[in-house]
Amino acid sequence: MVLATIVAFAVTVVCLIPPGVHFVTGPIGPAIGGYVAGNRFRLAGAEIAVVGLLMGSAIGGSSIVAFEYSNFMPDLALQASIPLSVIAALYVGVLGSVGAWIAPARTV
Repeated sequence: MVLATIVAFAVTVVCLIPPGVHFVTGPIGPAIGGYVAGNRFRLAGAEIAVVGLLMGSAIGGSSIVAFEYSNFMPDLALQASIPLSVIAALYVGVLGSVGAWIAPARTV
């Protein structure tokens, strides 16, 4: 499942790269990444939730670290880091889970 999360997160980041198109693919990138991971690894049940949780934790943790080491307005960065990180983690986690959920499920 860690490999599925890495793939989902990599696809999410790749969705931000193409100029012009990133205005569309960027905001829905976590759903696209979750779909790719869900389809590639045939995730089902609790695996979907774990991938979404790990994706949200990765973006939340990395944004807290980015805010903590920011030299731009350090007082504001410290105050804004927790709420913005929680919002980003929820956004990425939910969209990643939804993307993995709509991918074809594993057949028994």
